[in-house]
Amino acid sequence: EGKRNGREQQITMTDKGEHFVKSKLHKEYGGDPFVLRKRQPGRGIPGLVLFGLCGLATFVGLKLVANTNYARREEKRAMRRAKINIIPILQSEEDRKYLRYRKLQIEDEEKIAAEFPGEWEVGQTPYNTIWMPPTDHMEGNF
Repeated sequence: EGKRNGREQQITMTDKGEHFVKSKLHKEYGGDPFVLRKRQPGRGIPGLVLFGLCGLATFVGLKLVANTNYARREEKRAMRRAKINIIPILQSEEDRKYLRYRKLQIEDEEKIAAEFPGEWEVGQTPYNTIWMPPTDHMEGNF
């Protein structure tokens, strides 16, 4: 109990641990004491701490993303190097396939051209173009 601003006050505590300041002034005139003010319980973590924790979580998350991106980039780079290193082997296989197929084509062409002597030269193309060997394995993004 104590006086404040000339009024008698009673400080009570509830079973929940909350503090109330009740006035006795109203009791003198036949009424029940009323709550003048309520002491606020602890308000939790300060805002600056929450802001710092959010910043820390953001930093850690972005760092994890950066590390993952770096690892993926290195893995892609290694795969690209491996593909580039096996291109000569793949190209030689394609050349062998082409030569086998071309040999079969020329044999068939000789059989057909034997029926028309002088009209058709075996292995010659009627088109005037530049030809490049096929490269199926070169498709894709390196």
